[in-house]
Amino acid sequence: AVVSTQSTGMTKTKGKKTSHPPRTPFSKDRLISEMQIVGEYGLRNKRELRTFELLTRNVKKQASALLVVSDEKKFTVEGRALLHKLKKQGVLVENVDYFDKDSITSNLEKILDLSVTDFLKRRLQHRVFEAGMATSVHQARRFITYRYVTVGNSVVDKPNFIVNVERNSAIQFSKKFDSMKQRVSKRH
Repeated sequence: AVVSTQSTGMTKTKGKKTSHPPRTPFSKDRLISEMQIVGEYGLRNKRELRTFELLTRNVKKQASALLVVSDEKKFTVEGRALLHKLKKQGVLVENVDYFDKDSITSNLEKILDLSVTDFLKRRLQHRVFEAGMATSVHQARRFITYRYVTVGNSVVDKPNFIVNVERNSAIQFSKKFDSMKQRVSKRH
């Protein structure tokens, strides 16, 4: 995946893969469960699901690697960082004592039990739907892509945006949504 450029003599990469195809592409049970998840969370296609599966898999790999590491300093520093990141995102809701090794170990083991739906629940699209700003996840996606939703003071037009816990209450409609509602009400 390396492309050579003639003029500068430098190579540039296409980036890293954000999703991987399944090992068994036509497993009936997996296909049914995937379609249920795609429908429930309003994903556009299965590639979006694969992206979050890869994210979940990478977090679990990181946690399992930390559980078997022999270096005490690496365990505490990287374990705290991973737990803090997941707690900040709202994926891990347990209280963590960052100075107790047993607490870090038990919470790293809980990370191994996470599923892809735990990450999908933190997407902006699902947060907008859960907040009651939209009647369905599909309408929530439409509001986001039309730039009708802000998080804090910035407009976010990506439905896959992961909303942190502290910014969960900052989700609101933008001024563009208000002006659109006024235009529609004038027509009727």
